[in-house]
Amino acid sequence: MTGSLKYIYDEPVQDRIQATIASLREAFEADGADLVLEAIEGDVVRVRLILRPNACKECILSTHILEGMLLGAIQQEEPRIGRVDLIDPRVPVTGDSN
Repeated sequence: MTGSLKYIYDEPVQDRIQATIASLREAFEADGADLVLEAIEGDVVRVRLILRPNACKECILSTHILEGMLLGAIQQEEPRIGRVDLIDPRVPVTGDSN
């Protein structure tokens, strides 16, 4: 965990969310990926998908499905969470061209 994480909940909530994400990591590691908790802001949890050089990108579920899966797992431990935003390197980042 890095010092740049931004949380608004107390430590037990953070720990439960972190533990939930950790419980899913083994399945991702089998495909050469990892999940990292980036932030908890309001009712939103932001998680980064990390793909190692040997990752099977086609084996990993779509962003939309992963967000739903993560949300369901996290809400079992912390029902106040309403959304998961997945930072997915497979999805191009669209910036404002202005």
